[in-house]
Amino acid sequence: MKTILIVVASGIAGVLAGKLGAMIAAKVRAKKADKKKTKAKPMGVMDKALLLEAVVLIAYTAVVLAMFYTTDHGEPATLTTCVFAVWSFENGIMGWIKTTKDKQGTTVPSDPEGGEDQ
Repeated sequence: MKTILIVVASGIAGVLAGKLGAMIAAKVRAKKADKKKTKAKPMGVMDKALLLEAVVLIAYTAVVLAMFYTTDHGEPATLTTCVFAVWSFENGIMGWIKTTKDKQGTTVPSDPEGGEDQ
């Protein structure tokens, strides 16, 4: 029971840390936007995916480390490999899409989502 509570607490702490980081980044970005007096571009889809990935991987790592140190069981190597493989595949696909669009010149420069065809 103690392990489950630690895992849940670690997961919640990871989510809260991610939210706190996002709030701090938003305040810093707002200050920079005020200084420039320009309209800030909304965050694109790929940027949101990368942010989600960072939060998930940091939270996963924290939870696995907490489980590793509080239990007598080893680190779940297969699960860790699968989690990082899925996110690496996602990054590879996003990079391939971005490179292909840059080569073809199909990305509209003013498009914050980075994906509309001309």
